[in-house]
Amino acid sequence: MLVARPIIFRNRRARTTRVGPTAPPPVTGPVLVAAVLDFTGGDPLVILTFDQAVDVDAMDAAQVSVEDYPGTGLAYVGAFNVMFPLKDAVLVPYSLNFGTKISANPGDYGTTGPIAAEFETKRTAYASAVAAVVAAKDAGIRNSQLVATKDALKLELLQAGRALYAQIQFSPNVTNANKIAAGVHVRKTEPTPIPPPAFAPGMAIESVDGRLVKARVYDAQDLTSKARPAGTIGAMILSHVGPTPPENIRDWTLEGPTGDLTVDVLFPENLQPGTKIWLTSYWFNARKASGPACNPIDAVINYPSSMPTSAAA
Repeated sequence: MLVARPIIFRNRRARTTRVGPTAPPPVTGPVLVAAVLDFTGGDPLVILTFDQAVDVDAMDAAQVSVEDYPGTGLAYVGAFNVMFPLKDAVLVPYSLNFGTKISANPGDYGTTGPIAAEFETKRTAYASAVAAVVAAKDAGIRNSQLVATKDALKLELLQAGRALYAQIQFSPNVTNANKIAAGVHVRKTEPTPIPPPAFAPGMAIESVDGRLVKARVYDAQDLTSKARPAGTIGAMILSHVGPTPPENIRDWTLEGPTGDLTVDVLFPENLQPGTKIWLTSYWFNARKASGPACNPIDAVINYPSSMPTSAAA
């Protein structure tokens, strides 16, 4: 068995929204958009917009206004941030491109001409308000009324734009090329594959004290490295007792995984001094995919250092 050591696995992951029966934690943005998904068809059935952050776990009918709640097959109500710029200097050109693409070919973006025209009306009103604020500022005039008007029009634009954005992003009928052209992020439909470790580790015996064998696992491709190879999170340690090591990895005894590069393996009490033992190991990654095992290394069980090797005179 492996002797217990404090092991720390560091797994750095980007914050993501999990799609499934469990809702994600509340989102703190000013506008939240949710999609009711029908897994029988794959398309968002309806887009719901909120003007404040909503705890989806506590959502009920009183919190949302749904004009059309179609059909059956409701599987999940999810919450997610929508990538629509907030800064005026970015939002003005972004919304111009977004609106231009959608207005030119509404059908290619899964929407209609009237909806695209409504967005363009909100966009041009907001752009004019921004221009008025900038002109006043350039003239040395601070006009709070102009700013308030601009902010109100901006909120209307964001609410309309985020709903369209989400509809386009989730629609399988809108091509990735069209999504990219409109500035819509293309969501990954499959996780990025993580290949298994390609190389076997190196392994060396550090010391033998009775039945306690200390071994070191290292990166055999970089002998100067004191860390695990990139893409691995630990090593699996295996042992065998006998004159020769097994050829099949299934015939080894599994000692367990470790994130440390130095391991202590304690062999059974019934082993006598002079018994030959073997160790091997292989790297594994975050998906628990394993690489090839290293060449077996051997050692001989001896008397523990606290025990005299001969009778006292």
